Amino acid sequence: MKEVRQKQMLSLIAQRGSITMEELQRIFGTSMNTIRSDVAKLAASGAVEKSYGGVRILSTQEVPLFTHRSALHADGKRRLAHYAQHLL
Repeated sequence: MKEVRQKQMLSLIAQRGSITMEELQRIFGTSMNTIRSDVAKLAASGAVEKSYGGVRILSTQEVPLFTHRSALHADGKRRLAHYAQHLL
């Protein structure tokens, strides 16, 4: 149940960008200690950042498409593959 709440909390924070602790408490209907604990866990995972009286999302970037990522640093990847091939 705690994990589900934390996922829902993270989704809400990502959707809004930031939210106050009081809003989280009202929305999830839990104690402030529970909210603090959940936010601390999310902050420790690197997903959010605690701020005075609230929390904000850290990363809203989407992962680039594979076709774009595969083209990045292509020359270096080819050289590395060539080097690895000669190690066999």
